[in-house]
Amino acid sequence: MTASHRERPMRYLLGKMSDPELAEFESQCFADNEIFEELSSLENDLIDSYVRDELSAGERQEFEEGYLTSPARRAHVEFARALAGHLSDPAVSAATQPQPVPGTKSAASSFLFQTPIMRVAMGALAVAMLAATTWLIAANRQLHRDIDSLQAQQAESWQKEQALRRQIADLNTQPRETTVPTHHDLPEPDIISLVLTPGMGRSSGEPKALVLSPAILMVRLQLLIAHDDYPAYQATVETAEGSRVWRKKGIRSRTGREGARSVTLGLPAEALKPGDYLVKLGGVTSHDRIEDVEDYRFVVAIR
Repeated sequence: MTASHRERPMRYLLGKMSDPELAEFESQCFADNEIFEELSSLENDLIDSYVRDELSAGERQEFEEGYLTSPARRAHVEFARALAGHLSDPAVSAATQPQPVPGTKSAASSFLFQTPIMRVAMGALAVAMLAATTWLIAANRQLHRDIDSLQAQQAESWQKEQALRRQIADLNTQPRETTVPTHHDLPEPDIISLVLTPGMGRSSGEPKALVLSPAILMVRLQLLIAHDDYPAYQATVETAEGSRVWRKKGIRSRTGREGARSVTLGLPAEALKPGDYLVKLGGVTSHDRIEDVEDYRFVVAIR
């Protein structure tokens, strides 16, 4: 390539296209693929002239300020520089230097050198394609890394799932053992019973004790009666000071295991506080009158 040929590619490759020029370039580019090949050859010749120091001082400054503006372009130039150094040997250069064939210049090449707009457009397209190729290579590498990471996560999840399935299978094959609790293992009952005999007035001997714990929810008092003369009974539980804490009417008597008659009361444990208590049992007559029957005394303690 002569100096005049290099000068025009230098001037037009580093120029700026207007919108009408860009539209014209795109139309010509898509119409003829040979234009792109001619532009690539032109760009390579320009880079070759730069690395071989065949450009004038002005051309060299114009090339550096207008072309070497991105890492991809600089890498392209460095590659050409290394290749030029390798081919500097006369023997290698003669063997690898392509020889022009007279009369083979294509119509697209003629159009390229005849139209300045096309020279500018081709230079811009070559630079854009070089940058796009670099980006595609980087994106492809990142995509492969993401795929490898996803496959590793899937493999780990599959291993955890298989381990969990094996644990479930082992549990299903193990014999089921039923442990019968002993007397000491039985939980503390939530109901406590106390049998009271009549005649335990305020001035009589020591009353029976009812020991409560937080687990006790219900207290069952069984009041023994000497004579069962009423169809129903009423029971009233009072404190030693005479405060009533519980009362129930319409209680039926029943016969125990040894034939003794009794009246059974069931009251919540939370109604009883530590202290002395008196149970008054009254008979309900046919006219719904209450007649005194017996008194029963007990004391409550908290464990």
